Formats: sequence, structure tokens, C-alpha cells
Amino acid sequence: MNTTIKTLTGPLAIAALFCLTTFAATAGDLPSKTVFYGDLNVSSPAGAKALYSRIKSAARQVCPGSGESGITAWTNRNACIALAIDKAVSDVSSPLLSSLHDSSTIRTASR
Repeated sequence: MNTTIKTLTGPLAIAALFCLTTFAATAGDLPSKTVFYGDLNVSSPAGAKALYSRIKSAARQVCPGSGESGITAWTNRNACIALAIDKAVSDVSSPLLSSLHDSSTIRTASR
């Protein structure tokens, strides 16, 4: 299987915004990276773990730094990565992958 970040069917999609706090992008503006997982059995722990690793790597690639330094740039990049991973995991619709993601993600309570 292939995955293109912007699609919900067929390939897995990882969508990311570059500057989350500075502009609102349309779906056509989102950077993307195809994640292949046809060689994996995502119903097995090993397959889900391998796909999760690929998703995280792709998210880091589509959410590059803006060239700026500081806490705001770091926060924006990490938020982009988290959103991209959340979207990709959701798009795959694998209970095992979702469980792995939930156990690997530190969530903060909103006020």
C-alpha cells in the first residue's frame, strides 16, 4: 500500500501545516510525503510498530524548521509533527496502530 498525506482513501496521508500560528492553509497547501506500508501487516505488533516509525519519520520530514530559532519555532514544528502523526494514524484505521500511538503520546490536559 502507499500513502499520500492528503488523501483519506488508499494511501496513508500525513498532512502538516508549516506555520500553524501564522497562517491557515487549505488542504491543497499542505506538504505531503507518501508512506508505503503494503509490505507490513499492521494487524501485528511488529507491523504496527514499523508503520508507526515510518509515520513519525515522514512527519519530521514534512514539518521542517522555518529557519528560525527559539521557543515559538520549536513549538510550531512540534505541533505540526503531532498533528501530522495524529492524522496519519487516524487515516490508517488500525486499532493496533492507534493503541500504539495512544500509548506513545504524552497528552496535556486543556484548560
